[in-house]
Amino acid sequence: MSKKMIYKGNEPREFPRFGVFKPGDDEIEFNETLFKTGFFEEIKSKKKKDGDE
Repeated sequence: MSKKMIYKGNEPREFPRFGVFKPGDDEIEFNETLFKTGFFEEIKSKKKKDGDE
């Protein structure tokens, strides 16, 4: 399973070569360059227990 992250800024912000991110946008694939800006946080994966759906 690949890592995901989400934008955590308070207002929309444009990141050249990556696009515009808005608060509450969908999860995106983890990107080290964007993560290092400090405006994104990694989403911890949720492990499913046997029998959970």
